[in-house]
Amino acid sequence: MDIDFLIKQPENRHLEFKEKVPQKSGLIKTIIAFANGSGGTILIGINDKTREIVGVNEDIIQLEERLSNMIFDTIAPTIFPFFSYIHKNDSYVLSIKIPPGAQKPYYMKSKGIEDGTFIRVGSTNRKADYEWIEDLRRQSSNISYDTLVEYQMETQQLDLSILKNYLTISQKKIEVKKSSFEKLGLAKKTNGKSHPLIGGALIFSIDYPDHYQSYFIKVTRYKDTSMSSIIDTKEFFPPIQSQLEQAYSACKLFVRKRIEIKELSRKEEYVIPMSSIRELLINAVCHRDYARKGSGIQVHIFSDRLEVISPGILPGGLTINDIGKGVSEIRNRLIVKIFREYQYIEQLGSGINRIIDTAKQLEQPLPVFEEIGNFFKATLFNCPDKKNELVNFINEQGEVAVADIIKMFGWHRNTITNKLRQLEQKGYIMKTGKGPSVRYQLKH
Repeated sequence: MDIDFLIKQPENRHLEFKEKVPQKSGLIKTIIAFANGSGGTILIGINDKTREIVGVNEDIIQLEERLSNMIFDTIAPTIFPFFSYIHKNDSYVLSIKIPPGAQKPYYMKSKGIEDGTFIRVGSTNRKADYEWIEDLRRQSSNISYDTLVEYQMETQQLDLSILKNYLTISQKKIEVKKSSFEKLGLAKKTNGKSHPLIGGALIFSIDYPDHYQSYFIKVTRYKDTSMSSIIDTKEFFPPIQSQLEQAYSACKLFVRKRIEIKELSRKEEYVIPMSSIRELLINAVCHRDYARKGSGIQVHIFSDRLEVISPGILPGGLTINDIGKGVSEIRNRLIVKIFREYQYIEQLGSGINRIIDTAKQLEQPLPVFEEIGNFFKATLFNCPDKKNELVNFINEQGEVAVADIIKMFGWHRNTITNKLRQLEQKGYIMKTGKGPSVRYQLKH
């Protein structure tokens, strides 16, 4: 274990520092939360503020035995942590590594499942609500939420025109009729009635219960780099494949275009590659946590970046460090299966790699991936085109005065006059007004 590397890391979903052995309840809550998540490490003997190694004062053999007994006596099902000692600066740091549990939910025996189940949110432990406890049970049984039966709907509500389109694209030789949904594993008959699975409902229906309104995608365009000024916003609802296409079209409308000038030709291109935006949207739709109701997918388009924020942290044992390494875990198995057959997904785990490779090829800042509370956030950046930055500035503003250019770039007035004259002679821009009212705008 690289203690020097770990000390530099912030406390997060998988890491916690303690200066001394914490009170019993605090330590047990952290261990339960790690086991209910994707595991984690507790380092005892490190100041969590200064990151100074202060060491453990107790006899390390007795400490390990005491903590092992405490964990065994207070937590159910049984957790088997890994204890190790790190010798550094003439001190010992105790490492308690908690593996991700296979028998979730884990809980405090004295409180029971309802009050004693804890989860890790960022760097804090929180009591799990009913929805979280049910999700932990599904994880333990290897059941994805989208394969549950949607009892609030009947298979008759599924749309045959969507089914026909799906069968055509996937080249499946099945009749276009309601009973085919059961044959395809998209619906199930229970108590004499046929109900869609949640994934089947999300993809093949246009008539939903009210709580499906929380499965929206909201695309918002902002004037600059903050949320203080909204230019436009659009909201889209399931079925999720048309929702995806509508959100993508909104991004094409809202993302700025850069003008590239070569000789006498003029070419417009998006400041952020649309292929990368599409990959992020597909990833968000396929892997969002549909069990978390009340919040949808948010797409924020700023002047310098695009953010996609979706409900649900990374599934299973995935961490931020796994992103871009070809490692993949599926949260919504049915949705991913259908999206692959719709040809939205080429190869599992390859989409993020394509986004990173595209950024490298275009010499743009690499994307940033974060877990923020119970949400996953991906950010794509655009970078200014130094060759045509004046043309792009004029294009963004609609029209500008020389004073606007001075304020933006800080160039000398003579430099600006020469640049504007050259662009005007080449036919890229035009001048309107006289004297103080002179303005420059793009010549379309």
